[in-house]
Amino acid sequence: MIIQPPKPVQWFAIRSNIRCEKRAEAGLREQEFDVYLPSLTKWCRHSRRKTKVQRPLLVRYLFVALSRDEPEFYKVRQTNGVEAIIGTLGQPIPVPVKWIEEMRTAETQGLFDETLPTNPELVVTPGLAVRVIGGPFTGFMAEIMDAKTADGRVRVLVKGLFGAAPKPMQIDVAKLEAA
Repeated sequence: MIIQPPKPVQWFAIRSNIRCEKRAEAGLREQEFDVYLPSLTKWCRHSRRKTKVQRPLLVRYLFVALSRDEPEFYKVRQTNGVEAIIGTLGQPIPVPVKWIEEMRTAETQGLFDETLPTNPELVVTPGLAVRVIGGPFTGFMAEIMDAKTADGRVRVLVKGLFGAAPKPMQIDVAKLEAA
């Protein structure tokens, strides 16, 4: 029996059709591609029931590993649920392997899990500088705008988001720490 060395791979970002991330993932796995769909765990309330659900972290995006020698872009594009491979001028652009490894590590560490217990030590005061330590905006700096709401969330201005002006959003207190 001859053992083949593993083929070098490159990761590519895939844009799925609307709400078809799971369908695209299943179709790519069926063709034996290595696929990564980062997910966010959160609480969902419906009919007075609170359940834990997993949703895609990056809505409409997932990642696929293709061989550097013979990337099979055609097979990926023809998969049910796949809209396009992200690139410029019709040429797919590889995603650094380091990004995929960091996202997988963060996911296994629970950074994308919004169901974890809250952080009661943080004293919420308007104007306080904080760092986001959980969820999709981990590592970003923010400033608290309002007092904590009944569900344990606060309105903050997240700075440095997409190189634009600070964006207001609501984040769980458990996902913040004093800067």
